[in-house]
Amino acid sequence: MLLSSLLLSSFLGCVAMVTLLGALFGVRERERARNRAVELLIDHLSEEQKLQIRQRGRFNVFGNRTGTLYSIDATCRNFNIMVLSPGLTLPFMNPLHVGERLCAVPRIPSLPLSDVVLTQKIMLECNEVAVLRVANGISYKGGE
Repeated sequence: MLLSSLLLSSFLGCVAMVTLLGALFGVRERERARNRAVELLIDHLSEEQKLQIRQRGRFNVFGNRTGTLYSIDATCRNFNIMVLSPGLTLPFMNPLHVGERLCAVPRIPSLPLSDVVLTQKIMLECNEVAVLRVANGISYKGGE
């Protein structure tokens, strides 16, 4: 009886240690992924965009189809794309308005934020129509 209790106790101790090590390893892996995502984002920004992100935490991009000027907030994930200057209106979409915020995030919640922001940048610059088809939008009126 004593031997089985010691074995069980030892086994549970090992399980706890493996769980703890796994959690620590997971934290380190996520941190490494976040750091790499930041590097990738910075590598794909123009000098002007790098300056904007350092100064304001956001940077501007032009949509490739409508010419709309967007500002992407790199500090948050949802509704982080703001319309700064609406361009053309395409037949399938409602007109965009200055101050309107768009939400277009991948369905993978564990992606590092910088990967999400880089995806948004590339999609707006290369396939704006796809973003506008799936994005949720909210109008923003200052002070309300």
